[in-house]
Amino acid sequence: MKISSFRLFRGGPGSPPTASSRRRRSREVLIAASAVGALALGIAGAAPAAADTEADLGPTLVKTDVAPTGYSVKFRYEAPPGVEQVHLYGDWTYAQPETITCDGCGEHRLPSQWRPGDVAATQWRTIPMVKGADGVWEATTPLPAGTFRYAFTHDCASDVATGCTLHYDPANPWEIFPQYPGAPGAVRSTFWVPTHPDFPTYATDYQRPLPADQMGELQSLRYDSPLSTNPAGVHDLLVYTPHGYDADRAEPYPTLYLSHGGGDHSTAWFMQGVAHYIVQNAINEGAAEEMVVVATDFNGLPGGNVGFVDELRNNIFPFVEESFNVSTDPADRAFAGFSAGGSRAQTLAYDYTDLFGYHGVWSIGGGPASAEQVERMKNVSGAIMWGTGLQDRLGNIAVNSVARAAAHRAAGIDLIEHNVPGGHTWHSWRPLLNFYVRNVVFQDPADRSGIPLKANVTETSGALTLSVASYGDAVELGDERRLADRLTFRGTLPTVTVTDSRSANQAAGGGWSVTGQSSVFRSGSHELDAGHLGWKPLLVNPKPGVTPGPTVASIISGGRGLAAPATLAAADQAGRRGQAQMTADLLLEFPVDAAFGEYTANLSVSLFPTD
Repeated sequence: MKISSFRLFRGGPGSPPTASSRRRRSREVLIAASAVGALALGIAGAAPAAADTEADLGPTLVKTDVAPTGYSVKFRYEAPPGVEQVHLYGDWTYAQPETITCDGCGEHRLPSQWRPGDVAATQWRTIPMVKGADGVWEATTPLPAGTFRYAFTHDCASDVATGCTLHYDPANPWEIFPQYPGAPGAVRSTFWVPTHPDFPTYATDYQRPLPADQMGELQSLRYDSPLSTNPAGVHDLLVYTPHGYDADRAEPYPTLYLSHGGGDHSTAWFMQGVAHYIVQNAINEGAAEEMVVVATDFNGLPGGNVGFVDELRNNIFPFVEESFNVSTDPADRAFAGFSAGGSRAQTLAYDYTDLFGYHGVWSIGGGPASAEQVERMKNVSGAIMWGTGLQDRLGNIAVNSVARAAAHRAAGIDLIEHNVPGGHTWHSWRPLLNFYVRNVVFQDPADRSGIPLKANVTETSGALTLSVASYGDAVELGDERRLADRLTFRGTLPTVTVTDSRSANQAAGGGWSVTGQSSVFRSGSHELDAGHLGWKPLLVNPKPGVTPGPTVASIISGGRGLAAPATLAAADQAGRRGQAQMTADLLLEFPVDAAFGEYTANLSVSLFPTD
């Protein structure tokens, strides 16, 4: 859960205006009231499975408290008679970022071989299952934190399931299946693994499933569409209304529209992307405006990207705005899409800024913007976010996306760029959506300014200043040292305070964990990877049960830096209550051959309940 942010300072000319005249809610910092379940299925409203309790069938989470991840998942599956071998097939292979030099490249290590600094690779792999005396097939594997998709194969010789039929888990099916025959997209099963406080892997608590009494309603709907060729004359979408949705509320809700990628359909963002959990968690934590979420389907619509725009304008908007209590003001609409959906998002951002106040263009290299398109983007009523997985080598998307974002900024567009570790995979698109709903859509620009980090490195003095404007203080990084290959500068993270007043029932025997992650440092067209920033966490007032996170070295010193989430502090059940204060010694290691200039970055600090 985000408690404060160090964000890129983007003040001055070109800052986006307020999206609408709606009075915004205060951005309160809340402790999540729900306990983190040991295993929760990726199904809207499904209750978490009990930890360490073997289910007859399906997945069960086991807290092992051992490396590499602290958790394992046991799968039990009953195959039809006559099947001689079953394999478990899932999106859980990993690689160090530098090994992913092309689409499909990388180490493709199974989760039992997970290492710090790994990113999710795009190549799925199978794990053999063993048939027990009860006739049930079983396999157990360690898994890091996150949402995972899986299926089973029968008598399949390929370790990547080439040419094999995939079977979803009958004990853990998706809540909503494809709405029409022949809809693209594989039907699989989904589940979630929490972050272990002693073996931090990924900060993915924002994806956690919530109990039914904290969730809104997810609906699969069909509307009239003269443009649709499949199904003819009608088309499908999914709509999520947030918890407490009021059809008679005086103030209409803003609407977030999402697009899937190629080879998927409208169920993808909820059944695979768990968008309903991501959005509802952000709302519950006071980090996002209450909103209605609509997942669209671009299949069966003629005319490519422009045909999809016509469908939005002529059929989807009227249906949604007549069926739900949502605003008809374009400033209160947001759109986001990835891959082929990102191409549609780019078309909207380039040529149809009158339809949406906010635009999210993800995992697409895209073409350059014309002068006319640049002017439209400069005048968007809300904000534009550009992002990708940094190891996305499909068509060289990562390199092209970063270059396109830089070109937009150079043209004077007030662009919000947020990239994440990972490839062309849901493990990248879920965090992109999380950033979008918490930091971009339906917010005043002042809400996004946060606490700026600013580092000014001059060629003559080598001085570095870290400014935390929102707190009224400037943190001077002194003790400058010039080594053979770097300049080093030191400073102190402003004190972070955690207050935990949850009841024992709310905490469910758990504690909390605070993590931090930095974005890329930028100075004009120059960039410095966030891995050059490291820290040594410290407790301001040590107390039993609260421990600082490990020291994180910069990439120059052989570490991974703060480009990936790192633990600032964690508390167990005994030490969680009351207040705890923490800080960190910051160390920026600046390569001697890097360009001098004034660099800015975001450092986000997030708070998560742990089990």
